[in-house]
Amino acid sequence: MSAFIREFDLHAQDAIEGPTIAIKDSIDIAGYPTTAASRALADAPAAVEHAEVVQRLLDAGWRIKGKANMHELAFGMTGINDFTGTPQNPQDATRIPGGSSSGSASAVGLGLVDAALGTDTGGSVRGPAACCGVIGLKPTFGRVSRRGVAPTDTTLDCVGPFARDMRMLIDAMAAIDPSFDAGIARREASKTRVGIVAVDADASIRIAVDHAAHHAGFASRKIELTSMADAFCAGLAIINAETWHAFGHFVETGKLGADLDARLRIASNTTAADLEAAENVRRVFTAAVDRALEDIDVLLLPTLPAFPITLEAARTGTSVIAMSSLIRPFNLSGHPALSLPLPIEGSSIKAGLQIVGRKGADEKLCAVAAHVEAALAQQRNSNMSNRIALITGAARGLGAAVARRFHAAGYKVALADIAIEATQSLARELSEDLDSAFALKLDVTSKADFEHARDAVHERWGRIDVLVNNAGASKVVPVMQITAEQFNQVIDVNLRSVLFGCQVLGRYFADRGAGRIVNIASLAGQNGGSATGAHYASAKGGAITLTKVFARDLAAYGVTVNAISPGPLDLAIVHESVAADKLDKVIAGIPVGRLGSADYIADVAVLLASPDAYFANGACWDVNGGLYMR
Repeated sequence: MSAFIREFDLHAQDAIEGPTIAIKDSIDIAGYPTTAASRALADAPAAVEHAEVVQRLLDAGWRIKGKANMHELAFGMTGINDFTGTPQNPQDATRIPGGSSSGSASAVGLGLVDAALGTDTGGSVRGPAACCGVIGLKPTFGRVSRRGVAPTDTTLDCVGPFARDMRMLIDAMAAIDPSFDAGIARREASKTRVGIVAVDADASIRIAVDHAAHHAGFASRKIELTSMADAFCAGLAIINAETWHAFGHFVETGKLGADLDARLRIASNTTAADLEAAENVRRVFTAAVDRALEDIDVLLLPTLPAFPITLEAARTGTSVIAMSSLIRPFNLSGHPALSLPLPIEGSSIKAGLQIVGRKGADEKLCAVAAHVEAALAQQRNSNMSNRIALITGAARGLGAAVARRFHAAGYKVALADIAIEATQSLARELSEDLDSAFALKLDVTSKADFEHARDAVHERWGRIDVLVNNAGASKVVPVMQITAEQFNQVIDVNLRSVLFGCQVLGRYFADRGAGRIVNIASLAGQNGGSATGAHYASAKGGAITLTKVFARDLAAYGVTVNAISPGPLDLAIVHESVAADKLDKVIAGIPVGRLGSADYIADVAVLLASPDAYFANGACWDVNGGLYMR
């Protein structure tokens, strides 16, 4: 699905090396039709002159690479277009790219151009920017020329740029707005005073907004805009009336997409009384925003209240109207608003941080956004050093290998084991001053001990991000000779520990909105192997099942739960417990002809614990040299 409707390379004769930009297909480019991605305008004549913003870009040395795809007639939030195709969401191809400036956001996110122009009537720059993980700016209403932009008559719509970084976005604004002062937009902004708007949004996104303000070093306070909901409804009434006025005559052509036809017919029902009420709300809300910005510089809030839905969900009727609940109000008020990619704990998909400024202070808004962008980049670089892992059974063997690998990856590690002296020795080996590693005694058969461990780690470091349930033990006994006591002991250490760990830390992670749990299972739990005892095999099989159960129940809270099932490993405990002649036979039976590496198992655990591992959930990763294949 293309981000472009038409591709070409238009530039001034001496600008063949200039930055590249895509132009939304509701903006005129001389020699090309402006179709607004609609069959109803497919036969439109070519524009006779450039829109003013296009001419300014060419005069500034930019290269225009084509007309960007869009939601039909700029009247939709999904970006889905069955006539011209649906642009790909660069963050996740299964999700909507957002509308209406879908192609502009997609082209920038995919790296096809350096920047793009879109239009924003009810969030149509900021919404796609948040969906596609790029930056999008709605300037102050009326600041950027709309000559040559459809629709002609509007009290809401603004032309605005997209880019992957603030440097390029500022360059684009300087090109399309002759009054824009790039020097002010690049000023230092660490002393900015911000108001964090209380809104209804996913907890993980609200938390990320707070964290962004903190990492940027801003002085912040919470504020409420009580008329936000009214402003959303009023903005919807006005966009309905203005879009019906501009495009309602196309309904009778039968050439509109089904969603556009239905929405325009609904829009036709907007009454004069509706518009009068909406204008009253506009006055009230605009005044409220102006008052809020009297003693603070900008407002911070999420761009969208949740992550973009899937294409499938959108096509099967899931409503997206609430997507614009936090962005549409600022079209009504006319304030400049920008969406900046916002990392979310536990997700590889970014949300959007919306920054709203005073009218006419677009440069200050950009300076603040650039400061936040730099602060978030710095935070990303130090993220791993701030992540905390709790590892059970860490005193020796695979647990010690896991602890070393996590520590080497930059984690602070809490080493938990009932053998406290060995665990303390490893902690001091990893961190002599115990700044990034410490030991605690943990009986994994006790839920209370897990709770104490959780509290101890949180008290020491303020958070926990990862639990590795590694503790295990067994004694080889022929299946017909296993006593009830022996069975219970092995089940307690190898299975009850997984239950308690997932319960205690799973709830903790769910409350935080993010977390990773890695359970160390075993090949024995998959193939019924009895080399380590049938009771051990039973426990590890149960651990795999518990992994799936907890994965399903915790996924909605940003928590993933996965298992690793190692085959025979090259560990001292293996050599100690298995006679040499028997071990030779074990190795001979492994297709790759050698024992596995504990360090590699540990590396897999680090991988599954990554914030980017959000799509691995409920899986059992087999690392067994080919002994068991599915």
